[in-house]
Amino acid sequence: MTPVGIGGSSSKFRQLKEKLEKEGLFDPRHKKPLPFFPLRIGLATSPTGAAIRDVLRVLRNRNPLVEVLVRPTVVQGNKAPADMSAALKELDSVEDVDVIVFGRGGGSYEDLFVFNDEGLARVIFELEKPVVSAVGHEIDITIGDLVADRRAATPTDAAQIAVPLLEDIQAVLSDRALRFHRSARRRVTDTQNRLNMLKRALALAGPVNTLRTLQQRTDLALTRLGGAGRLLLISRRDRLDSLRERLNALSPSKVLERGFSVVKFRGKVLRSANSVREGDELDITLASGSLKAETKRTMEEESD
Repeated sequence: MTPVGIGGSSSKFRQLKEKLEKEGLFDPRHKKPLPFFPLRIGLATSPTGAAIRDVLRVLRNRNPLVEVLVRPTVVQGNKAPADMSAALKELDSVEDVDVIVFGRGGGSYEDLFVFNDEGLARVIFELEKPVVSAVGHEIDITIGDLVADRRAATPTDAAQIAVPLLEDIQAVLSDRALRFHRSARRRVTDTQNRLNMLKRALALAGPVNTLRTLQQRTDLALTRLGGAGRLLLISRRDRLDSLRERLNALSPSKVLERGFSVVKFRGKVLRSANSVREGDELDITLASGSLKAETKRTMEEESD
């Protein structure tokens, strides 16, 4: 027996679902997040169906700032899978499109079976932009719904999922602005406090304070040096007096005062009697005054 009609389609659906599920096309890890503040929506659907009117109406009410780029496509018949695939690729190639919505309004099981096409499912999986499916009614689930990043029960729900309310966006932005302002003010306060600490530290380590500290150290060193210098001078002076006394004791004048005299011959100190002859004139220096004498006789030093 070979199933036909809805029975055959249902069997093909289950087989394709199991196949793609094994390949990971339904894996949540591959689902792309929707942007918080989309500015341009790409819409692939029939230009004459009720779905496009519902989507445009909801988008306009939720956020009139959002632009919608519509790529009309066939949503029923044999040409629908290829045309829908081409439409999704074109919207994905538009740089400023933030989210892509595809689908159609309700219909029979056969009408919606176009979204169970394997080729279309693989195109949806390969899209770089996040995709929201909006096929039929809530009870209708297609392969396209399972592959899409988000599944909406109806085209109206798809518009609500893809675009947040403008009031919600404004509230979030206001909250973020307030938190940013508080954070910036806190950072400015912390920076100012740190700057004040650095100023105080700089004042303590600045040139004026450094010079004052060096001056104090210099004064203390001079005081200590002055005391040490005086002690050194006293010690050196005492030593000099001792040396002076010793030199005075050994000076010729002191020797002469003890009864000795200095005899010179021809300006030189006479040290030996053999250096003169009879009749030579001698100069004799005494402790007080001097004499001139004539040699009468010389006597050699007697040996022991």
